[in-house]
Amino acid sequence: MRLDPNKSLVLIIDMQEKLMPAMRGASEQIATVDRLVQAARIMGIPIWATEHVVEKIGATVSPIGEQITNRLYKTYFDATRETTFEGWLPKDRSQVLVMGSETHVCVMQTVLGLLEQRVNVWVVADGCSSRTKTDYNAGLACMQTAGAHLITAEMPMFEWVQDSQDPRFRSVISVIKSRVIHI
Repeated sequence: MRLDPNKSLVLIIDMQEKLMPAMRGASEQIATVDRLVQAARIMGIPIWATEHVVEKIGATVSPIGEQITNRLYKTYFDATRETTFEGWLPKDRSQVLVMGSETHVCVMQTVLGLLEQRVNVWVVADGCSSRTKTDYNAGLACMQTAGAHLITAEMPMFEWVQDSQDPRFRSVISVIKSRVIHI
């Protein structure tokens, strides 16, 4: 199944101000998610987020927080258990790309909840993080075993554009090229 920009929705889980400093590779994760969000905006794809106990953990980190078009405030680790979640996702957006923190807690539990609701889920592996590598790897393995597709942030960007002749291609490729490369 290919990603379709007319069916996709970006869902960012709990990338919040007070949580992110504890995440392994947080600055790279934030940069990766920011690039994906920029490409999603170019393609007209909604960017939604959850925020866990926002009054204690803070809002979604900058610059990502400024790009979000809809937020769900939650106390459950699994966002799908919130009473306000029912009907929250638009029916015409059947492909949900999930990323956030922590991979093995809120991201995994929300992905499992989405899969139980028969939502097609893509987990952006380089857009996720945990405090430890072991927890991160275990969370990804669990989600993949449950039926989520594991991808990297660049993969949907190219799938959404589909063709180098698309007038949005130059803008998206510019976002891709802005990637920080460590040698």
